[in-house]
Amino acid sequence: MVAGQRGRFAKSFNEFIQTREGIKNVLDQYGTSPATTFLTEAVDISDAMAHCIRNFPKKQANTWTKASQDSLDHLSASALGSLLGHFELYQRFVFAKLFEITRFIPGFNPQSCAKSFKDLDLNLNLVNLIAYRGQPAPVGQQIADNLPGWHNPSQVNQYIKSLLENVNFYSNYEIRELGILWQLRHSIVHTGSWLTRSDAAKIPELKMFSDKPIFLKENFIETVVRRMHVIVQRSITRVEKVLEKKIPGKLDDYKEIKEFLDVQSPRKAWLS
Repeated sequence: MVAGQRGRFAKSFNEFIQTREGIKNVLDQYGTSPATTFLTEAVDISDAMAHCIRNFPKKQANTWTKASQDSLDHLSASALGSLLGHFELYQRFVFAKLFEITRFIPGFNPQSCAKSFKDLDLNLNLVNLIAYRGQPAPVGQQIADNLPGWHNPSQVNQYIKSLLENVNFYSNYEIRELGILWQLRHSIVHTGSWLTRSDAAKIPELKMFSDKPIFLKENFIETVVRRMHVIVQRSITRVEKVLEKKIPGKLDDYKEIKEFLDVQSPRKAWLS
């Protein structure tokens, strides 16, 4: 902020940003074990909501006070945005790491892969590449960073299929479920939690809420995180089964692949 233009504001926005010691680089963790990292972050978000639910004031009738209900409405919407931000990272790092793992596949056809990327309209951003001068820059991550459509589960299926042609990363039912979540996130972020007629028309399950405000029940986030455990575990299992057929020997013999396929959670009971 330019000096003399702050008026009564004592600080610029960047002065409110803080860092903390001992925090592991979450992007490095996603780069090693995307599923385990996502589920860990997802449970943290669910626990944060649960903490608020346990501690926000209620009326004597055990219903929320107006202030509590209003706060939970805002927090649920914010939590969904944060959760899906991490889910996008999960998808991108699965693609990026899988791209690197294809070097273990005998007979992997780079020309066929390159044609798939051309069909996907890949356009590498030179500015992004320049930012990595002097730093290790995995090719898979550079490609993932320049592919659009990570909010479209059908498109994500095509991205994974461009590397492993015999796998459907998501089932048709999971695509519909994720489509609902991404549309809710879009409406929260872009239209102030109002589900417009045009947006509602894109998702059959949301048509009944056309031209209405979106309010998420307080237990919505935990429900989504529980369901995400199943979707993530099944998506990784589908990839694993194809890799088992394509890569010589046992996958456990490859440390990099074993870490990539790892699916752990602080809530083991939520895994299918």
